[in-house]
Amino acid sequence: MSDTSVLLIEPRRSRCLAVLVLATHGGALVSWWLFLGFEAQARDWGPWGYGWGLAGGSLFIGASLVHHWQCHVRHSCRRAVRRAWWLADGRWRLELGDGRMCEARLTRDYYVHPRVVVLNFSTERAARRFSLVLFDDAVAPALHRRLRVRLSRIVRQ
Repeated sequence: MSDTSVLLIEPRRSRCLAVLVLATHGGALVSWWLFLGFEAQARDWGPWGYGWGLAGGSLFIGASLVHHWQCHVRHSCRRAVRRAWWLADGRWRLELGDGRMCEARLTRDYYVHPRVVVLNFSTERAARRFSLVLFDDAVAPALHRRLRVRLSRIVRQ
């Protein structure tokens, strides 16, 4: 198959990405609780100041966890990229979580590593940005390799 063929990317749920999302948000939650505990002791906030700070920060971290889980792990939020087609002429076509199709271009800030590929897209019409995080367990190994090779041949302008 030639390098200029259409490349269809249909990501599965990635166990590596799920662990990463849970670990980073869990670490943020523990760090917030520890920080707030030390601050409450140092400033003598009393139980109410500590409780509201704990609840508010935990709520924000929890909302971030739900958002990242829905968009990047489950690919089920409106802005999630469910499928991506890399067309032979270099353009990209994305299918979003709500079923819409849009034309996009790959931005210069993509990331390629043997274990993970992060693709960042922008649309010209709506000026929106979309991200697709692909660990090596989210797509077939041959597709992951073809994507890395093809991305390494792009000259960033």
